[in-house]
Amino acid sequence: MLLTYALPVLPLLIAWDGAVSNARTYTEEDLRELLAGLEAPDYRWEITRPRAPGAPATMLTLVGLPRRPEA
Repeated sequence: MLLTYALPVLPLLIAWDGAVSNARTYTEEDLRELLAGLEAPDYRWEITRPRAPGAPATMLTLVGLPRRPEA
């Protein structure tokens, strides 16, 4: 009886989770705006859009890398 009702609802729950998660993602402009107010001179920031193999779309990444001390 549980599988009769739970199994058909599962795809709807997964679709809902994906839609809500996608709505919470940042745009590149959002990330640039967040970084504009950040004071972290010891880091450099990279915003990239790598394409995963076999994926139809790109993903947005923000990476903070420590700056090397000048010698």
